[in-house]
Amino acid sequence: MSFFNGSLFKNEKCDPSRNQPNFTGVANVRQENIKELVEYLMDCQTAHNDFDGDHIPLRMSAWAKTSAKTGKKFMSISFQADNKVLETKGAGKVTTKTQVVNQSQEEDLF
Repeated sequence: MSFFNGSLFKNEKCDPSRNQPNFTGVANVRQENIKELVEYLMDCQTAHNDFDGDHIPLRMSAWAKTSAKTGKKFMSISFQADNKVLETKGAGKVTTKTQVVNQSQEEDLF
């Protein structure tokens, strides 16, 4: 089950010299999922990596889509509980990897 979802669009006004985001969008949390999301955040085991430090991971899934209205390409994103965290609940800290998309990979997206 998805806790919340959103869409990311390419930032057409992005100025790389000003450290602006390449993609922007809004995440929508369904009111009926708030309690489940908060319980997950409060109860799950924290994870650790050198990039983020201690954190509570959420699994993201993304789909490349095209807007029927504008024809612009965007990513539709869903956020769920991270099954690796759920499986290790009560165990020691989990170590996760964070992937950073570089400029050439971004161009492949759009």
